[in-house]
Amino acid sequence: MNIVEKEGEDYGYAEFTATIDTIIFGRETYDYVFNKEGASHYDNGQRDVYVITKSKRKNIGRTIFYYGGIDKLV
Repeated sequence: MNIVEKEGEDYGYAEFTATIDTIIFGRETYDYVFNKEGASHYDNGQRDVYVITKSKRKNIGRTIFYYGGIDKLV
């Protein structure tokens, strides 16, 4: 935990993510959270998760590892 975090506080994150159907973020962030919290932190089976990466990886559930051009994704 760092000095600005309060244990058990998510600062509205869960409430916010409950309102969206797609999450897009980078592979390093995905790997960090996956290792710390597990896959279900993002992929709850009810939304698409796109992980932007430089290398091809096998998709897991609704988590899509995207390595193409960003213009095509958008």
